[in-house]
Amino acid sequence: MYFNIKKRWSEVHPNIYYRTDKGSTYVVEYPGMESVSFVAATTNAEDVVDMKITTTTAVVGKATDIEFKLFNKDNVDITTDALKARVTMDADNVANTWLNKDAKQVTIFEKGASLTVNATFHSYKYDTTTGEEINPVKTSAVIIGVDEAATNVTGLNAWTIVAGTPNFDDVNQKLAVGDQDKAAVRLFAQLNLKKGDDEFKTDSNTNSGHFKFVSSDESVLIISDNGYLYPVKPGKVDVVVHYGTGTTKTPVAVITITVSSKATATYVTLDTTQFSLSNYPGLNDNKNVKVTVKDQLNRAYDFDKIKVERVSAPVEDGVMVADQLVANTGEYAVTSDNGECTINFNADNKKKGTYVYRITVAGISRIVEVNVLEPNSSEVGSRRLELSTTSQDMKVNSTDSSFEKAVTIKVVAYAQNGVKLGEEKLGLEDTEANYYVVVKAPYDSTGNFTTDEDNNGSYEVVKTVGDTIVKAPVGTYVVTAYEKGTNKVIGTQSFVTTDSQPKAVLSKINHQYINTELSSEDIADKESSKLIAVVNDALEFKVDGNDVEVVEVSATGHPNSIAINSVKVKYEIKNGLYLEYTVNTNGILLQKR
Repeated sequence: MYFNIKKRWSEVHPNIYYRTDKGSTYVVEYPGMESVSFVAATTNAEDVVDMKITTTTAVVGKATDIEFKLFNKDNVDITTDALKARVTMDADNVANTWLNKDAKQVTIFEKGASLTVNATFHSYKYDTTTGEEINPVKTSAVIIGVDEAATNVTGLNAWTIVAGTPNFDDVNQKLAVGDQDKAAVRLFAQLNLKKGDDEFKTDSNTNSGHFKFVSSDESVLIISDNGYLYPVKPGKVDVVVHYGTGTTKTPVAVITITVSSKATATYVTLDTTQFSLSNYPGLNDNKNVKVTVKDQLNRAYDFDKIKVERVSAPVEDGVMVADQLVANTGEYAVTSDNGECTINFNADNKKKGTYVYRITVAGISRIVEVNVLEPNSSEVGSRRLELSTTSQDMKVNSTDSSFEKAVTIKVVAYAQNGVKLGEEKLGLEDTEANYYVVVKAPYDSTGNFTTDEDNNGSYEVVKTVGDTIVKAPVGTYVVTAYEKGTNKVIGTQSFVTTDSQPKAVLSKINHQYINTELSSEDIADKESSKLIAVVNDALEFKVDGNDVEVVEVSATGHPNSIAINSVKVKYEIKNGLYLEYTVNTNGILLQKR
């Protein structure tokens, strides 16, 4: 189903209302602008994949409703009364607290007392064999009793444990005995407020002194007033977060931390364990094997030495050949990065046959098997177009050393027996090259990614333009290799781009009023500071729960009534580099009071 708005919003009555049918796809057309589409979110029980309890404090002695939200797979809030009726709650009996399960209310009778509430969203569908409910959604939260004066704090927004500057987009909530020996480890928290700043953060110079942290059991975890952590032994502990601008700080939230035993290398994985290489002299056919080590909490475990042993090799005259495919053998020092290092295997001019290597880190061993092949002739039997991948996820993480991603393209020459002889040079402009490659790309309105008629072996799908990380359109890219002169097709391959990056969403509508004087010029100017101020006041946007900056607003209307069509926001991912998103707001009306 498609819905087309043919008139400008300024020509339509300001109170006009367009009904949308859930699950339908709409295309909204604005004169002189690109059309935008959106899918109206459905609110079916099967759409619920996540739930969050938003109540974390209760005024002492007052029955407090336990508020919660239900989300679909796109992290859109789809809470309705019908869906809320499917939620049940329970809690263990704790002194000075009471949970009214039927009313979904909690009453806490003592300041600082806390209760862990467990909530379940029921699918009410059951396995006919086992009788077990299918895909119920569960969550829990700690609610703490506070004084009336603390009610400006509505609860905990996020928390993380890190040495250094926190990044709430890359949350770590794991702690092990001995972590403080590596670096000063600190607990950082964000609080939501009813008024004033949306979030007070412990990493803010302005607000850090307003916090105080108290451990419920210092035999397990000692914590300083400003959040530095000193794990003592394995166990579970509640850290009470206090907040206040004066000398008296009120408990406002509880964070439960589980301390694990001392971190040890537990998981050692290799990104490949079996592959083939050509021994054609001068080709230097080689491959890097990435070694990844994690501790028992599935965190990166940095290591400083590795052992590489050749345990098997081709046999000549009853003895294994002396050839080695690696530069270093035995135990030697390495510098791991985020729990990773690479070992290079090179088959140049080595005896053909199977080589087996044992790689050992922290007493854990893994095996790599390399089959060294030999061409039966130096004459080319065939040429093939080869891509480094057929599917490229364009998601970038704050931990990435580089945000640039590309698909590598090669024309590879093979002997008649299918063994690699070399890689051909590519390029229409290269006089030494006999082949060229065309990459046909989907349409990109930004012009950053276009069809490449003379590709030289690499097509970028993520790159930086100024301080912005830009991504190629999601879709299929067709790659064709040609012989120069004859234009004979050597081969055609394709790759698809995907993007699992969390999207920017309209997370909250504070109100629908215009509280700033706007002119028609302000409304027409997407970058108008006054227009952006109106949107910042009325609407809130997030990326994976984190703040963003509004940089452009597409609006139509007159100074007393405007429709917000879309909002461009940017999100800092690392070191002054940003991701940009356009959120289609589908004509949300804001009106002068």
